[in-house]
Amino acid sequence: GVKLSTVANLGGWDASKMSGSGDTMTIRSAFNSSEFITTNTAAVSGMAANQGFLYTISGVPKEACPELASGLGSLAHGIAVQAAAATPAVVTTYPAASNVQLKSAGSTSMDPATVASGCATNTISDFIIALKP
Repeated sequence: GVKLSTVANLGGWDASKMSGSGDTMTIRSAFNSSEFITTNTAAVSGMAANQGFLYTISGVPKEACPELASGLGSLAHGIAVQAAAATPAVVTTYPAASNVQLKSAGSTSMDPATVASGCATNTISDFIIALKP
C-alpha cells in the first residue's frame, strides 16, 4: 500500500506542508486542512481493489470546489465530494453513488452543471479522488 511518507519522499508535497515522518506524517492542504492517500480497498468502477489510490483533501471550501475539480478532472478516475468530516480521516472506500459525484468513476469527462450543483451542496467538503495508475 501507498503511504504519505512514500509520496512525500518522491517529492509529492512541498516540505513546508509536511510534518512528522513515517506512519505519523501529516500533510496540510492549501486550505489548512489534511490530505491523505491510500490504496483503494474496494473496487471503484473499472478499477479493481488494491489497483489504484484514493486521495482525500479534507476541508475544501465551497468557493474553491469548482476550480479544484476542474484542475483534477483530467487526472482523476473519479471525483466525489461529501460533507466534511468533523475529524479528518483517511478514506479507504470510494463514496457510494448517494454522495455527490463530480466525475463519475471511470468516465472521461465532467459535466459543468454537475460540478456546479455538487460543489454547492456543502459549505465545506471532503474531496475524494480516485486515481488509477
